Amino acid sequence: MFLNTIPLVAVRWCVVVAISVSTICAQDAVQRAERQKILILTCDGGSGHKSAATVLEQTLRNDYDLEFVNPFTCDIILTQAGEKIYSTLLRWNFIRTINVLNCTIAPIFFHYQRASIAKRMGTVFDEKKPDMVISIMPFINHSLYQAAHERNIPFLLITLDFDIRLWLHDFKGHTDAKFLVTLWTENQVSKRYLSSKKIAPDNVQILGPAVRQDFLKQHHDKAAIRTTWNIPDNKPVVMLMRGGTGSTKLTDYTKQLLTLKHPAHLLVCIGDAKTLETQLKALPPSEHVTFSIIPKTDKIADLMAVSTVLVTAPSPNTCNEALYSKLPMLIDRSGESLIWEKAGVRFVQENGCAEVFRNYRTLKNLVTKYITQPVKLESYKELPRFDKRINNVVAQLFTTASTKGVLNNEHC
Repeated sequence: MFLNTIPLVAVRWCVVVAISVSTICAQDAVQRAERQKILILTCDGGSGHKSAATVLEQTLRNDYDLEFVNPFTCDIILTQAGEKIYSTLLRWNFIRTINVLNCTIAPIFFHYQRASIAKRMGTVFDEKKPDMVISIMPFINHSLYQAAHERNIPFLLITLDFDIRLWLHDFKGHTDAKFLVTLWTENQVSKRYLSSKKIAPDNVQILGPAVRQDFLKQHHDKAAIRTTWNIPDNKPVVMLMRGGTGSTKLTDYTKQLLTLKHPAHLLVCIGDAKTLETQLKALPPSEHVTFSIIPKTDKIADLMAVSTVLVTAPSPNTCNEALYSKLPMLIDRSGESLIWEKAGVRFVQENGCAEVFRNYRTLKNLVTKYITQPVKLESYKELPRFDKRINNVVAQLFTTASTKGVLNNEHC
């Protein structure tokens, strides 16, 4: 009798399991269908945009379907040529040329192309069908906003620079409930500019710098990091960076710092600039100073954790990562700076997070000070946490857009 009931019990269990699996699959399908899609627009002109895209992917992927698009690959004027020119000029330190192109020529060019760009990006939006558009790129945001606005799509502009002028080019008086611009910190420079653009406070949120999770860790195994990267245990570490594109100035920094009278180890982060490796290896050896050549890597947070001081260009992305790592900075102002980076330099100086140098003698003196009397930044602890705020900002924009609709159409 017992043996005869086994097949019946097994069949019942199979039915129960099958129904459960079908229910779970159906629920998953419904959840996938209900997930909102966000189209994130980015570009390749510098490491900051790539880093921000990574952070957005890490923080939003669990709640939304994400798709990343570079508008300059969508048959928009000059395609990617401008980005490649920018990266090349930056690597070879043609800063004045970049300033003229980006702050004079480019705004005029994109102003007269704004209708064309909006039309082409509208076609992309029609194809991708996003529920929200997020931009983490400058220059063409008015066109992107216009294309999104015409399709009733919420538009979130996440600015990555302290100076936001190139991000809000052509905007004026926008009060659309489906539009939001974010700043990485509250400051008077941005407030004045937003006021001049007549962008209401309700359309602005403080989000914090978009830095990767690695830089938010409270503890690092410094002994293991030194072992992994062959960094001597008995020497303070000086990190040299010029952004993800690298720069010929890294060779100059290294050459000067090899003459230090105190022991130190240099981490020369060349990024994509592989040609610098040959130049660096040709430098004469030093009695007190050793150095490592660091190619492009995703372990910058580990290297910052074991560093005593950072020598860098005033790159917003690098400076933000150093701020969260509580790593003191020596910022190069020996030549012309990118116009949109100057306000950020003033900010980190005023908050006791950095000093500047305008010649190599000052650089050597400052490095000597930091390696002989190491300092860990504690003066500017409470930075806004992008990773803790972005989901709320996105949810808020979805909610506001659905409840209030479009408040003002006249500025399109």
